[in-house]
Amino acid sequence: MAATQDGPHGAVQRNVKEPSAWARFFDGLGPADTLAEGTRVALGALFFATVGPFVFASAMLSTLWEAADRGFDGGIFLSGREQTGFLVGTVAPAINRVMHPFNKRLVKHEQDAYMVNAVLLLGLFVPLLFVLCGLHTLRAGYVSPLLCIAYHQFRIGPFVMNFGYVYALAHREGHAIAARTGLWRAPYDKRGPLRYIFNYWIGLFFGVTPASFDVGHSIIHHKHSNDELDTITCADRPRDNWVSYVSYLPRFALYAANITTLTHFWAQAREHGQPYWRHFNNTLFGSGWYLGFVAVAAQAFGGRFALCYVVYPFMEQVLLLMMANWSWHAFLDPLNPLNEEVGSTTILNGQINVLNEDAHVTHHKYPGTHWSNTPSLLEKHRAEYDSHGAAGEHNVHAYGSVFKNTHVFEVGGLCVAAEYAELARRFVGSIPEGRAGAVLGVGAHERHLLPEVPSCPLPQPVVEELLKARLRYCWHGPRAKAAAATSKKDR
Repeated sequence: MAATQDGPHGAVQRNVKEPSAWARFFDGLGPADTLAEGTRVALGALFFATVGPFVFASAMLSTLWEAADRGFDGGIFLSGREQTGFLVGTVAPAINRVMHPFNKRLVKHEQDAYMVNAVLLLGLFVPLLFVLCGLHTLRAGYVSPLLCIAYHQFRIGPFVMNFGYVYALAHREGHAIAARTGLWRAPYDKRGPLRYIFNYWIGLFFGVTPASFDVGHSIIHHKHSNDELDTITCADRPRDNWVSYVSYLPRFALYAANITTLTHFWAQAREHGQPYWRHFNNTLFGSGWYLGFVAVAAQAFGGRFALCYVVYPFMEQVLLLMMANWSWHAFLDPLNPLNEEVGSTTILNGQINVLNEDAHVTHHKYPGTHWSNTPSLLEKHRAEYDSHGAAGEHNVHAYGSVFKNTHVFEVGGLCVAAEYAELARRFVGSIPEGRAGAVLGVGAHERHLLPEVPSCPLPQPVVEELLKARLRYCWHGPRAKAAAATSKKDR
């Protein structure tokens, strides 16, 4: 049973039976679309069944590692003490402080001095472990399961933070490559291996397909921003539905493998010529680079080793980044799907705010800006998140998709599980006034210094219905056409 209401601020009606996730997913689809979606669900389910248990177990071990590092202070999950342990909260920051005077000479922005240490750990030490594991495989004659697990746990790090930083830095570097700039101080920002190190070297050990960020993400996703031409759009399906999520996996996997990026630019290039041929060729080169890495690993250490140590990280990132993208773009304004403050999620006081990625609206408005500029840009556009004060119980759609005290994976999981009540408890809807530079997530050591972000003043049932409407609205695709036809018929 579910609670519904007449519109986002109407009277709540209880005990109305909700259609099943299956029924809602296939509702309004014709035979051809039903077959296509059914095929995608089957392929997604197969991927989840074969890879999901390993990724889930790895994420749990990573969480346990972080909890053990802090002596289980506050418990294991949602402790509020994340990243305060000896290794993560003391040793790593101390190394960054000691190395800072030297490291800052190599980067454009002093705040990025830590990147040098990241390159040493992730670009030298992890590859060294990779080779040692390969040599052990050759000597033993088989892939050791325990050694493989240990390698992957070290690779992704406690609380999956190594993984998080690799993808955040590959993301930022990808935008810099697309803009023909760089993260490093001249001359390394325009030439040399450092300019491409996260996408074309470190990323290989984490499943990054070169060109997926600097071409597919930077040029396609940021241009089309979840519309029908975006190769990773989720706006053509309900986002509060686990069946939708499973069916979305093949689409995201094809993007992650550069396949839909190649087909997109092939079609554009044949019709319009340059610069699309250049984008196509860059994507082709990046794809070949990755496949070459797989081939070298297989030739050196065997096919099973390559599957476990190279292909698995690719499948891992598909599952993890797919959830991140789903969360960032789960909500749509039914009255104006181009409303960026609704269409991209913002998280305040977030628990995993890597390089200020939690301000996703700001990132879409200013994709090339340095992450340290995000707080001031968030404040600059603060009034837009509640339509310059117009939001309220009689204008609920004027609230932005702003949440607090959560993280991207939790928001995405709550959306897929249709946990509207939990989402509503975290919903803020606007950026609080007078808090410039003190609303985005920080480390747990400083989190207690941030004042509490006030909750949305709307009654919780109203917020639940608002979020449900945003999660279920389909902007384009067969469901949008079916809804438009039904609406026209009703008139």
